[in-house]
Amino acid sequence: MSPFIRQLAPSWGGLIPGVRWYRSDLHLHTLDDHLGGRTKVPSEVGISPIDARFDPKIYARVFLQKSIKKGIHVLGLTPHNPFATPQLSLVWEIVEEWNSGIDDDEIPFREKIFAVFPGFEPNLSDGAAGVHFLFLFDPEIGRERYTRAYNASMGGIAPYHEGNSLKMSPKKFDETYDGLQNLKQAEGGWDFIVLAPHAFSNHGFFQEQKSQVLQQSAKHCLHGIELGDDKSLETTLSTRQWLLPAAQKLRHGFFHGSDAYSVEDIGNRWSLIKLAEPTVAALKQAFLANDSRIRLAFGDREDGSYGLLPSLPDPGVPTHPWMRWVEIKSSTSFFSKTGGETFHFSPYFNCIIGGSMTGKSTFLDGLRSNCQLPMPSDRRLSSEVLERGQHRFAGMEGSISVSVPPDTYESASRPTKENWPAWFFTQGELKTLAGDDFGRAEVIHGLDPDQKPKLDTLLSEIRGKNHQLKELSEKRTGIFSRLTEEESAFNISNNAKLALVRFEDLGIADLHNIQRDTSRLRNLQSFIVGMESNIYGLSESVRNLVMPEISEPTLVKLLTDDNGSLIEDFNKFGASVHDIQETKKLIHDRIQRAVDVGETHERELKHQLAVMLVQQGGRPEDLDQFDALSRSARDYENLKSSYERTKKELEELDNILTQTENSRLELREKYRESLTEVGKTVQSRYRDIRIRFIPQGNQDELGEFLTSFAQVGITRWWNERRTKPIENMHDLLCKFARNSSNYSGLELGDTTKSTLWEKLQGEFLWRLRSIWCPDLVLIEKELENGEWRGLEKLSGGERTSVLLTLLLDSDDNRPLVIDQPEDDLNNRFLWDKVLPALRMRKDRRQIIFATHNANIVVNGDADQVLYFEANAEQGWVSSKGAIEQPKIRNAILEILDGGQEAFHLRKLKYGF
Repeated sequence: MSPFIRQLAPSWGGLIPGVRWYRSDLHLHTLDDHLGGRTKVPSEVGISPIDARFDPKIYARVFLQKSIKKGIHVLGLTPHNPFATPQLSLVWEIVEEWNSGIDDDEIPFREKIFAVFPGFEPNLSDGAAGVHFLFLFDPEIGRERYTRAYNASMGGIAPYHEGNSLKMSPKKFDETYDGLQNLKQAEGGWDFIVLAPHAFSNHGFFQEQKSQVLQQSAKHCLHGIELGDDKSLETTLSTRQWLLPAAQKLRHGFFHGSDAYSVEDIGNRWSLIKLAEPTVAALKQAFLANDSRIRLAFGDREDGSYGLLPSLPDPGVPTHPWMRWVEIKSSTSFFSKTGGETFHFSPYFNCIIGGSMTGKSTFLDGLRSNCQLPMPSDRRLSSEVLERGQHRFAGMEGSISVSVPPDTYESASRPTKENWPAWFFTQGELKTLAGDDFGRAEVIHGLDPDQKPKLDTLLSEIRGKNHQLKELSEKRTGIFSRLTEEESAFNISNNAKLALVRFEDLGIADLHNIQRDTSRLRNLQSFIVGMESNIYGLSESVRNLVMPEISEPTLVKLLTDDNGSLIEDFNKFGASVHDIQETKKLIHDRIQRAVDVGETHERELKHQLAVMLVQQGGRPEDLDQFDALSRSARDYENLKSSYERTKKELEELDNILTQTENSRLELREKYRESLTEVGKTVQSRYRDIRIRFIPQGNQDELGEFLTSFAQVGITRWWNERRTKPIENMHDLLCKFARNSSNYSGLELGDTTKSTLWEKLQGEFLWRLRSIWCPDLVLIEKELENGEWRGLEKLSGGERTSVLLTLLLDSDDNRPLVIDQPEDDLNNRFLWDKVLPALRMRKDRRQIIFATHNANIVVNGDADQVLYFEANAEQGWVSSKGAIEQPKIRNAILEILDGGQEAFHLRKLKYGF
């Protein structure tokens, strides 16, 4: 007996690690069934299998090529009779060609078709006319055992009557199933699965009495139930209310198959099935976790017709952001046992498991910090994340590489956080989301796919308007300050100009003239007085002139001539200096007399003008400001132009501020409308969770503004309102600031009202108007007594459970990474709330959990499990894959369930 040796096809796991979607047709007849008269010979083959010229290899290739053309990745070969002749099984020819054959384009068939399961469809004698079952096997069963298995199921009789009708086996289902189980246990290395084909038609599983069906199903022998060709699940269940609860309890999955008797009909009906490997063990896991691993491709569409459904998971590389692998090359990283480590992830649900101190948190924190994604708002948590992430994860040297599909040049040039915008929660961080308004809004937006784009856009626009109003308000403060200064200067100049006009009417010109002339004379007088010291110095110098004794005749003659002598010249010089002194005194006295007369005339004119000025409402001292007024009046035109220009600038800015403010209010109303729709969606989806918002309930910025006045009454009034926020407080304050009589709803005392109104005038009004008080959006849970309670008032476990459910049920497609999400959660809530949401939504986003909880890994149906091990210094990935793979299954059992013995003991104690 030659064993079946499976050839490797590594390309399937290279594109998408772990579990992935495959188009699967598990109900296909081959030409082995030619005696039944329903099969059709392909035109490419042209002759019957009983013809000596028939080439089974050509038929096998045609069968596989037609499957490839229809886009089918998983085939279940289920003829009633798997032998075209006693010596020829076309089922096995197809299996061998798939495993070893190469298509016309030189690509192996196994690289195009993921799995081929040999099988058969006997008519067993459980009912009056018999019941059909599909038996599918791992190819490792081998041709010889496969033949024995089929013959045993038929009790040694031929499958067809001479009239081409199908015979009923003398064997019942239980006997057949037990026989196959014995064969598997005796000669292991392969497995089989049982499905119920066309279960609601003649020879179908449900043609028997319901009690018998459920009794037989309770043995967990059956895994899948095939729906009718043109029957949706909803139509099938509509007249069988008992069926869905029974199927859920017994883990039966519904599927569509083509029941094709011709290669042209392959893939006319198919289902999407998630598999990690091309084995029956993987197929069993898919049917056990059918709510997350099987998707019906056909059903009732919105227009009422039956056909291929829209929005099915893509069997190829998904389009939502996901990380395929992370590679660390470092000798100092915690993950440096072999100089580095590579971590492979599924685009769907990933679980990191391992014992304590094996590096699970280190890995997630390192991923977060090295991708430069936002850190926890809590400083302590942030410090811990950075410590683990920057030192233990990356080490002191080395490199970290990531693969984020699509791996294009354009995407490679962008920061990882743009290609992979993951939302991280380290241990304990999830609970803090209850008090994070921004984080809460992100969760809420994702709960309604129709409203999410609108809400995200509106919130972004509102934040933009807030920023714009802040900048405009600050700009206005600067312009207003400048305008105040320019207005003061302009008013002074304008008043000076008006004063000068009044002075001119009073005859100020005469006073101005006498003041000017008297001032000039004083200046001249001061100059002459200043000469006195120079004249005195000259007089002293002349007095000290002494004629030296000269005896030489020639020189004496030269110093004395007909015009006189040098001594006579000295005497004349002294007389001239004396005359200068006398002349200076005459000049000074004459000027002084003129100044005295001028000052007397000035006093008389001032008195006359002062009397006239008072008579016209002025002040006598204004006369002393004439020069200053004149200088100020000269700048009138420039000051006026600057003032009017700044005033216009302020008016234009006020218009922009008002328009921006009104635009923000419009956006707020639209946001509230969309948020109300999300609330309706949440109310229809959850019985005990609701969304509610308090208009302008987040008043932190407003509180900072009001308490900055440092007024005891205002601060006391505000603190009294903090415990129970007044709805629309900001709007009420803005109305009050414009009109002090509009204080209804503010609960203000008279003194506080007066003080607050005065404070809110001028520039403070604009600062108030620029403030943004977001609506306080609350997530509330209904308690058993009917009371609705906000997240912040729930226990840590209740808070985490609600948030985790909403996060997983969200339509947000950003990757979600949580370290130990099971903290504070009980397993009952995990089973009832969290895991159903996880299984239904995990195909829409990449999810990575580090966990110690077996329920999350097993019942959450992880698509990829990474098992970490570590010694005292280093950690590494010991194995990776899905639960159908023995290493992963054993790791889950040992690490999360305590081992097989502990698991068995619990089973005994529970009495199962």
